[in-house]
Amino acid sequence: MNCLINTIIKKSSNHNPANCFTIEEQFVNDPVGRYPYANRYVPGQLPVPRMESFDFGLGYTEHEDPNYPELPVRTYNLPEDLEVHVIEADSGYFWKEKVEVFRPQELGPWKHGFSRGVALSEKEQMVGYWVMVW
Repeated sequence: MNCLINTIIKKSSNHNPANCFTIEEQFVNDPVGRYPYANRYVPGQLPVPRMESFDFGLGYTEHEDPNYPELPVRTYNLPEDLEVHVIEADSGYFWKEKVEVFRPQELGPWKHGFSRGVALSEKEQMVGYWVMVW
């Protein structure tokens, strides 16, 4: 596995959270900006999924969403040593058929795009991957 991981890392760029912005796909069509923690483009940053949305088996906290109090929101705990590597990301429209969908202005040039990469934790011996298109 180390050989595969080293190959992936050599092809990618290591991005810490300060160099990435979060795309949360279920909120990418959020026309009124109810979810300020997601989908906020920052120049020079690359899109990654909101890692706290994935269950790494390390527990979680729940809190109330003021917009939907009947649906508690889970925030999953992340491995302390989680490294996020964006292998490839690009803005643009990548669907075969044209669909008119509203995207928040906060996405800037990333109103449509794709991102793929891996998240690694040596301490927890975990490798996660993602591919997302929006």
